[in-house]
Amino acid sequence: MTSRDGLRALLPRSIRNWRESRFFGRYGEVELRLLKFLCRHDADAIDVGADEGTYVHYMRPHVRRVIAYEPLPRSTEALRAKFRQGVLVEALALSDRRGTVELRVPVVDGVAIDGCATVSPYAAATYLNCRSIDVPTDLLDDVYRGRVGIMKISVEGHEQAVLDGAIETIRRDRPRLVVRIDERLSPGGLDRARTYFSALGYAGHFVHNHVLKPLERFSIRHMQHSGNVPDLVAPLHARERFGRYVYNFIFLPEEEPESTLQQMARHLEKMRIRSAA
Repeated sequence: MTSRDGLRALLPRSIRNWRESRFFGRYGEVELRLLKFLCRHDADAIDVGADEGTYVHYMRPHVRRVIAYEPLPRSTEALRAKFRQGVLVEALALSDRRGTVELRVPVVDGVAIDGCATVSPYAAATYLNCRSIDVPTDLLDDVYRGRVGIMKISVEGHEQAVLDGAIETIRRDRPRLVVRIDERLSPGGLDRARTYFSALGYAGHFVHNHVLKPLERFSIRHMQHSGNVPDLVAPLHARERFGRYVYNFIFLPEEEPESTLQQMARHLEKMRIRSAA
């Protein structure tokens, strides 16, 4: 442990969490700053693929509780140590079937990239090296009995299986969703998600150049160009926050008030002005 890490460990957990939340807010994905418009105070938030809890930080103040699904044991342990109240951490990989599955953690330049861990063999094959462990898997429809207001899904190419295993929950509760879809890891994934959500009466949106745009304007060729893939081993503060590689999509039910879109659009414009100052 370095001296800096040692000093950090001496800080109260609440201060460590506050500092981490501020760091993610400054350098993390832009969608973090939109969660306050998507969360529901009287309902749960579900974070599928919680990793180190980036989204948990920004969901927790605006919801009844957060249920974080994270199958990687070291991440599960870290989440439970970090969040003692208002967060339930489940050591489970959500999917469309119950059983056991191989979770592969990419190793890039000798560094294990936990945030890119995947149960998708296709996604894992995009990396030269991986470490593997077996983890339990189940359907959200079979393990969740609450009322969800927002879901975030980041499972590196396995998102459609998660959605298929959650279809009854989504039909019942009509939550807002933030779903990471990367065609490089799941070819045809965006079309599958578009068909899935259209059948449920949902519309898709994404953020590009500080602007919230309808899914119909998304271009895989230009907005997920292989030349713009983020550097996975670069520190978070060194990456493009409003990167040219877009992979987060916001899906809202057709009954969603227009004011939700308007609030997000205004907030993005304020962020654009501040970043240009």
